[in-house]
Amino acid sequence: MAKKYTDPTLQDKRKARRAFADQRKGTPWASLFFVSIFVVIVCIFIAMQSSKIEPVTFKMSAPKPIKVAIKPLKVTSIIGDDQAGPSGLTFGQARLKQVQAEETDEDTTTTTTTTDDDEVVIEEEEMRDVLFSSVANGSVVQIDLATGEVEEVLATGNPSRLRKDYSCGTYYTESVCGRPTGISMDQDGLRMYVIDSYEGLLLVDPIDKKKEVLIYEIEKQEGFHYLTDLVVSRHTGRVYFLEASVTHRRRDYRRAHYEAASTGRLIMYDPEMATIEVIAGKLVCPTSLTIVEGRDGESDDYILITEGPRARIRQYFLPTKTREGTMSKSTFVSNLPVLPWSIQYDPTTDALWVGGDLRREELDRFSRWAQARKVLSLVPTWLSDFVMPKKATLMRLDAHKGNTREVFVDEDGVLTGAMKFHVQGDDVYIASERGAFYGIAKVPLK
Repeated sequence: MAKKYTDPTLQDKRKARRAFADQRKGTPWASLFFVSIFVVIVCIFIAMQSSKIEPVTFKMSAPKPIKVAIKPLKVTSIIGDDQAGPSGLTFGQARLKQVQAEETDEDTTTTTTTTDDDEVVIEEEEMRDVLFSSVANGSVVQIDLATGEVEEVLATGNPSRLRKDYSCGTYYTESVCGRPTGISMDQDGLRMYVIDSYEGLLLVDPIDKKKEVLIYEIEKQEGFHYLTDLVVSRHTGRVYFLEASVTHRRRDYRRAHYEAASTGRLIMYDPEMATIEVIAGKLVCPTSLTIVEGRDGESDDYILITEGPRARIRQYFLPTKTREGTMSKSTFVSNLPVLPWSIQYDPTTDALWVGGDLRREELDRFSRWAQARKVLSLVPTWLSDFVMPKKATLMRLDAHKGNTREVFVDEDGVLTGAMKFHVQGDDVYIASERGAFYGIAKVPLK
């Protein structure tokens, strides 16, 4: 029998209103949760669509364990602390001016001038040891190691083409002002070769402060994209340099790193014949190279090239009387505990120095998630360093077998973002090309 309908009483209506009100109190939080998830998914989708890279999927193997005692990287001084984004580092000599000098020697040029007050001022120029470096505003500078004084040698680009309201050293003006990334003295040690990611290969006279563009393009391309480093053979004078990517510019270096595509190449310039040749290709974002000499010390044996995204070092055998130049089918060292940015061979100690960021397991997993790396490439560098800081690490390896001899780690995080390492005697000079810290840090190794 159907239940007879009765009109709700006033008390029933009040109960219904309270129940409806209680239900609405919990609804905003649930709605906010689902809306947040939806917004995150949409943002990720938009980021993936707007990303300008096509990452390659690969698997990073576990890093080789460090079996030697880890030593600290302790910064003792900063030279050129007002210089942003130092990149190429090399040592040489330059003619520096000293005022009111009392003594002269055979390597000194003295000039005497008289001021308006009849005061005699003696200006003396002498050859001094300096550190040459390239900086973010497109200039090559020399730093007096004795006084720390910084002097500009020249600009590799064309800053005069900028409008007055623009300045060098920014993302948008880099292609005009230039961005030198590698410096090396020539075979005689008098002039230096400089590579600029936009201007090509240059020959610079640091005394006369003049430059000559040797190579601007190759294979009828519109210039280079992302030149990273160069090295000059002590025996032949040939110049070997790297192009990390043929699709991404230097100012978008993070795209090339996260993409990890095999578009890098090794290029050789012969100054005697004035010829250029691509001698190896299909390299994964190569950032640095060095020449290892034969055990007799009278010839070049092979070139070692760092592939940062793969945490490995590739080997290219230079041509000799008994063999042709060829890229080794196997890697020289793989599964390094660092993502190598710099490499340097020291012929005096027959040691190989490798510098980079200490690997993090959570970041290694992204090697298998190509789409996730699209999103990572859009994350600002400062935010990435803040969330997951990386420790600057320097390793000394056996130059012929690749075995680890020493490891130095920056446990204090002072050198986060370090990209360039240059060992000179018992010290290492460290810089950050992307400007994570200003100037060049000097760190003793003993």
